[in-house]
Amino acid sequence: MKNLKVIIKVTTHSDLEHIERLWNNGHVKKFVGFPNGLGITIDKLQEWIKRAIKPPYRCHYSIYLENGTYCGETFYDVDIDTRIDVFDIKLMPSAGGKGIALKALSYYS
Repeated sequence: MKNLKVIIKVTTHSDLEHIERLWNNGHVKKFVGFPNGLGITIDKLQEWIKRAIKPPYRCHYSIYLENGTYCGETFYDVDIDTRIDVFDIKLMPSAGGKGIALKALSYYS
């Protein structure tokens, strides 16, 4: 785990197929009320990405291993008016338990 090379990059259109798979995974989404996944489509994600990335207050990142394996996503949103900050990490089930979330958290510090 110590030598695990994790790449975190701003999400682009080329990442949407992976996000579709992540968001439609019931195991990933069951704890937020979607035990069968979201049922999201690429077309809906094409619209979503236009709103998801608005630095410096909102950004979405895709997480990969050095070998190109998609692991998941991380997201933050800062609402200046309400002073509410949101931070989120979701990983594919196969990426769990490897220290990837810890590396993603340290990306922000």
